[in-house]
Amino acid sequence: MLVDDNDDIIRSVKMLLEFNGYEVVTGTNGKDALSTLESLEQPPDLIISDINMPVMDGYAFFKTVSATPRFSKIPFVFLTALSSPEEIRVGKVLGADDYIVKPFQQSDLIATVQGKLLRRRIAEQATLKIQSGLQPVPEAPRTSLDQVPVLIMVAWDDRLGPMIVQQVPSNNVLKLPVDSIGFQLFGAASLIYGNKAISHAESILIKVDNIERSALLYFDSYPDPKMRAGVHQFMLAAIAPEITYADSLEIKRVLETATKTIKQKKLWNFKRDHERIAFILHFQGIDT
Repeated sequence: MLVDDNDDIIRSVKMLLEFNGYEVVTGTNGKDALSTLESLEQPPDLIISDINMPVMDGYAFFKTVSATPRFSKIPFVFLTALSSPEEIRVGKVLGADDYIVKPFQQSDLIATVQGKLLRRRIAEQATLKIQSGLQPVPEAPRTSLDQVPVLIMVAWDDRLGPMIVQQVPSNNVLKLPVDSIGFQLFGAASLIYGNKAISHAESILIKVDNIERSALLYFDSYPDPKMRAGVHQFMLAAIAPEITYADSLEIKRVLETATKTIKQKKLWNFKRDHERIAFILHFQGIDT
């Protein structure tokens, strides 16, 4: 989907994308684009949007898309003439996947589109791999405990692979072995980014359909000469019935702070951060 109020931009970028084999739907502003999104049988694989537009600008359009479960995981790229550091910072703070400044090189735009679509395909394959690696959850009456978010820390062990280090709540509200889930999620991160890449701070929001949960994964590492790779890799995962893209941005900030504490080898208040995540997801009242 391409959204811009400039007819010349729409025409030229649409032609460029179609020449490179992509199907393109367009909108002239955020409101127009939302109407088109709702009418599509299949949501687009990528949204490219201008910022300065009448009726609904790009920022408002992105916020609305991010808060809509059906569209919240679509990669979103700002394509705009706004180029000051402050304006770029706003786009990044909102959580957009990329920010391309006009005028741009055609090859840069196509490379960005290819990269975003490839990352999305790999993430979908990782989700399928997780689904096939876990047993289905037996049907059971739903209770308030089913809505409790779960926070886990998984660390890499050279001999045993991914191992659960901490977990809140301590009782198994997922009705599945948490160590199995941790192993599968760590494997998904490796599949998406590669083993070397997960030595650096990265995050991803994925859907684990067969346990009917969303999972925000945040992984990083710190130097450790005892480990085969020279670093100690670990992952924090927030698991909940539904994590919207907007929720994921707030949860990511909690996990980023926790990661800094872990890397500094300071005491991490695991339960406090679990409570913060529960608050972000509007879930309160359960003693974990």
